[in-house]
Amino acid sequence: MTLLEEVDELRKLRMQADRRAEGILPAFFHEMFGDLIANPKGWPVVRVEEAGNIQPGRGRALKQRKGHFTRPCVGAANLSKAGIDVSDLPLMGFDKRDFERYRLEHGDILLNERQTAAAAGKPAMWRNEVPDCYFQHPLVRFRPDPERVLPDFALAAFLAYFGEGKLTRTSKTSSVAHPGWGRLAKMPLPLPPLSLQQEFAARADEIRAMEGGQAASRERLEDLFQSLL
Repeated sequence: MTLLEEVDELRKLRMQADRRAEGILPAFFHEMFGDLIANPKGWPVVRVEEAGNIQPGRGRALKQRKGHFTRPCVGAANLSKAGIDVSDLPLMGFDKRDFERYRLEHGDILLNERQTAAAAGKPAMWRNEVPDCYFQHPLVRFRPDPERVLPDFALAAFLAYFGEGKLTRTSKTSSVAHPGWGRLAKMPLPLPPLSLQQEFAARADEIRAMEGGQAASRERLEDLFQSLL
């Protein structure tokens, strides 16, 4: 076997390991909290709007794009399978009165309000990747109440709902799904004790660190493979 073939085999093994690793956090969440839809553990249930603040993104009509201050925004196209891609953020004009309403804070959960049926409602967490950043329609922001729900738990819960198709509703005449921020606000959300949510958040940090190491390993193998071609 040549060196190129050996490196290619390592790349394939790395990809297989990455696919298996993707299921670790959802499996741990399910082990700790059970199926949130069936709620077999009997956690107290509130509406999503009672566990935090729901806010639709800023509209993109021409008259709304103008403003005295231009700021980067997260749009639907920036939400990907891996999270939030900030490499090419759109710019929008804002007035000072808009800042508090649309500015993103660490721990905000963003969901697509309207996209293809496969992507609508897919959540991602904002982690202050870009300073002084905002969000636009058709995204919806959920800002957790820190006394009731932690961001990591909220994100995992919405991901579980997304996986079950609970965040999408497609009309008979369109392939575009509309979760709707009003509908999202009324959805039930089981709330385990904060101590358990904190335990889950700590484990989530460990898993993300592991995934970061895997990504670095994948990039090194890819660079090596390309250099041998």
